[in-house]
Amino acid sequence: DEIKCRQAMDKPLPEGVTDDMAEQINKLTEWMFFNGHYILKDTVDDVTSANRRELARLAMGRFLSEILNDIQQKVNDNNNQKVASLYTAHDTSIIPLMEALGHGEVFEYGWPLLGSNMIIELCQDTNEHQDKDKYWIRILFNNKQIDLLPYEKWLMNVAQLIPTNFDQECIAHSKHPIPDYNW
Repeated sequence: DEIKCRQAMDKPLPEGVTDDMAEQINKLTEWMFFNGHYILKDTVDDVTSANRRELARLAMGRFLSEILNDIQQKVNDNNNQKVASLYTAHDTSIIPLMEALGHGEVFEYGWPLLGSNMIIELCQDTNEHQDKDKYWIRILFNNKQIDLLPYEKWLMNVAQLIPTNFDQECIAHSKHPIPDYNW
């Protein structure tokens, strides 16, 4: 992450790290995020979105629990006061969070740009005659809407992403090491 940040800001690489090494590190990092299924399966060749999503679930489930709690608290609160929760993160947090929420395809063509942002918004339908789907969850990535779901459906989806026994679920079962690099 540090190398990617230095390159994005036109800063010199750390002493002893060449441009070629930085490129290899970046490729390995991308491989780990986009093909991190090697932790969950016995064969590196078995690439599935389900494996990537499971890894992302384990990486982001506890954070999603915090987001879910904030949103549930607002839904259950009867006052009309607007509330905002702001979390800062790196690209290395946005990628698995989007993957866990089922939007990993956003990164199909590469790494998130510097300054990328993700917004999870609780929206309320104020139609007085509304008796169904009063709340909605809208997800935006770089100010582009990528999802809009009824709150109850989103709640069910996210609840499945929260590990019940984190320590047990995170035991690695892979027989394969991370791929070799050249230097």
